[in-house]
Amino acid sequence: MRRVYTRKIVVTDLNKKLFPIVEQEFIDFDDHMYGAPDLILEDLDYEKAIIVEWKTYTVKGTPWNNEDIAQVVAYSILELWRLGINGFKSLFEAILGVDKDRLRDVAELARVVKKRKSGQEESKIDVRDLVSELLRDAYKRIKVLPIIVSASDSFPPHPLMYSNNINSHLTAKRLANLYETIISVIIASEHLTLQLTNVEALISKADKLRWEDVRNSLSSYCMAPKGYVFNYTPCRSSSRGFLPCGIPKLQRSWPCKTKKGGKYCPFADANGVCKFYFDRPREDFDKLMWRLRYKIFEEKEQSFVNYRAVDLLFKDMHMKNFILSNKAESCCRGFKVNIVGSHVSVALSKDSHIFFINIERGGEKLGKVRFDIIDLKNVEEGPEEFSLIAKRKMREIEQRDGIIGTVKRSVVASIIYPNIVTPLLTINTFLMVRDVSAEPSSEVIEYYLCSPSVMLYFNFKLFIRYIKYLQSTNANAKLLLFEAPVNLTLMELRAIDALHRYIAKIKEHDNKKNIIETLKDLNLTEADVNKAVELDKKVLHESERARKEFESESMLDLIPAYKILRELLEKKVK
Repeated sequence: MRRVYTRKIVVTDLNKKLFPIVEQEFIDFDDHMYGAPDLILEDLDYEKAIIVEWKTYTVKGTPWNNEDIAQVVAYSILELWRLGINGFKSLFEAILGVDKDRLRDVAELARVVKKRKSGQEESKIDVRDLVSELLRDAYKRIKVLPIIVSASDSFPPHPLMYSNNINSHLTAKRLANLYETIISVIIASEHLTLQLTNVEALISKADKLRWEDVRNSLSSYCMAPKGYVFNYTPCRSSSRGFLPCGIPKLQRSWPCKTKKGGKYCPFADANGVCKFYFDRPREDFDKLMWRLRYKIFEEKEQSFVNYRAVDLLFKDMHMKNFILSNKAESCCRGFKVNIVGSHVSVALSKDSHIFFINIERGGEKLGKVRFDIIDLKNVEEGPEEFSLIAKRKMREIEQRDGIIGTVKRSVVASIIYPNIVTPLLTINTFLMVRDVSAEPSSEVIEYYLCSPSVMLYFNFKLFIRYIKYLQSTNANAKLLLFEAPVNLTLMELRAIDALHRYIAKIKEHDNKKNIIETLKDLNLTEADVNKAVELDKKVLHESERARKEFESESMLDLIPAYKILRELLEKKVK
């Protein structure tokens, strides 16, 4: 922090403490990013922040690698949107401290200096003057500073945080590299989203086209007649190809190699996952397990529409102000959000209830989501550990019509402010609604909320601390509750991966020690999966007719592995 303040990289009011944000999960649909930064030190008044990522390991003698830099850059982009700084031009300048036009000068400077002889004193003076002029205002322009902290007390990836002389051509070169890193992170996030999304199905539903026509059009456009076109690595120049990635369009075996036969992936000697999935023939049970994965992705696409609807509703400035004002409490009957085209409006239907969101995709109705808003001053710890009590007065329209609008079951709880950009980039946690009481005589609605899993206890404790702190400062904040299912995507996929490799090892007659090793990621014992394995053995020996039935969409839910995975996951959550 001394170096940050000495170089005046992030200038804030020194009499005011920076607000710490610890391990909060952020989602940004526009840039297709999800992450939980280790620490954010934030000053909302000055729109400044420091993103800190802790690393305890070293890579080839250095405390960080390109993947670590990409991670902290992605978190910086999320924080920029949280601060309300949007637009790609603003994004680059807010992280680099140099706008895109000046960055061209940086690249040219680095190129010219490289050709000069380092021994020429005039050349050295020239370089220092040019870089000094270039970086004169860079410190002041930085809005979000990404930092990696390790045991070696190192601060990169930002070029202005290096301990050596920053007025050199190396700083110019590092700024240009960081610019390319930001571009690569944005491209990678879009590419991975396309890989995990059934694009053909979404386009065909939204535009009411035949699925086959959509796939043929995409294959023709991408000049890729075979395979799933979005598996191909996006085109990038060599300078942007800093993240390790294969060449799916050309690569058919493991390990990935360059055209000259050299190793393409730095993990080729150590990554057993790549070896398992790419270094052996694909069998019927492999296809089955991949169908299970995509079935889970399909379910998650449906479950995340609630998040997207709330995101769009609050990003509409007029609607957000309307919701947070008293006007909505007296006349509002709900809202309508069309996630295709991001259209938001007040629901006019008389059968709409207070603070409901009717969600549509094109002309397709996807369902409804309830939400509620409570003043933060009316939130307190519950009588039991890891519980909350939240109270609010009945709204005028609730008393008049006799319809109480409350949330049910599982909810995402977010702390929101009037100047908030979206609830998905705020302090939040996941809660279960254990009970709701409404006393007409007292005109008060009371929620009894609790943490649903031991895995979320740490997050819940942080949430309570934030509530108490904001209450002590009389912050103009509210508690937003909106219905959403528990996001177990990562856990489910890890379960499938463990089961996939477990079955393969049984078929290869692998020893018991190695079999148990494959289950460590999920903390499952051999007994936990014995039943699943026995049932899956039957799947492996099914006839051709039965196998085709298993591959059909209507029979997918009957697959034993899928049922057992569900049971295992539910048991782990409980």
